[in-house]
Amino acid sequence: AVPPSYGKFEALHAALWTGGIFLYVPPGVKVELPFRAGIWQQTSRAGIFPHTLIIADAGSEVTYIESYGSETQNEQAMSDHAVELFLKDGATLTFVTLQNWGRHLYSLGAQKALLERDATLQWVIGTLGSQLTKTHHEVWMMGPGSTANVHGFYFADSNQHLDHHTQQEHIAGHSTTDLLFKGVLKDKARTIYQGLIHV
Repeated sequence: AVPPSYGKFEALHAALWTGGIFLYVPPGVKVELPFRAGIWQQTSRAGIFPHTLIIADAGSEVTYIESYGSETQNEQAMSDHAVELFLKDGATLTFVTLQNWGRHLYSLGAQKALLERDATLQWVIGTLGSQLTKTHHEVWMMGPGSTANVHGFYFADSNQHLDHHTQQEHIAGHSTTDLLFKGVLKDKARTIYQGLIHV
C-alpha cells in the first residue's frame, strides 16, 4: 500500500525500518476487545522508522489503537513511519492513531487503507505533539459497497507546524467516504490541511 516509490521519505522508511506491528485477523473473526500499541521515542539525535501492517480478512471485525509519544528532549530527532491497512470483503476496522511526540521531534509519515467489497473503515486521527508533522492519510475504495469515515483533530501551539494531507480515491462505484477534520491553533503555530476526493 505504501511502496518505496511513493516519495523520498517513504523510500527512506523502506530502506531503514526495523520494527513495528503486524496484526492479522482471520476470516469471520470478530475481536471484541481493542488491540493497543504504543511507539515511544527516547533517543535524541536519532531516527525511528516504525511500520504498521494490519490485514482484516473477509468478514472480520477489529479495533486497533496506536499511539506515538516521547518526552521533549534538548536535541532534534525524527520519526518516519508507514501504516498499511488492508480490509478484505466485508471486513470492519476501527483504526485510531494518536500522536503526542515531544517538541524536539520531526514526524513524517504515510498512512494508507485499501478497502475491498463491502468493507467498512472508521478512522480517527489525533495530532497533538512534535515540532513539525507532515502526514498523508489515504483511503482507496477498491470494491463496491465499501465505506470509510475519516475523522481527525489537531491542536497546535507555540511555534508548531502541523501538515495533514488526505486523499479519498473512489476506484469502485457505489463506494462512500466521509471526511471531517477540526483544529485549534494558538500563539505562532501554523497548520496546513489539503485534501483530494477523486472519483
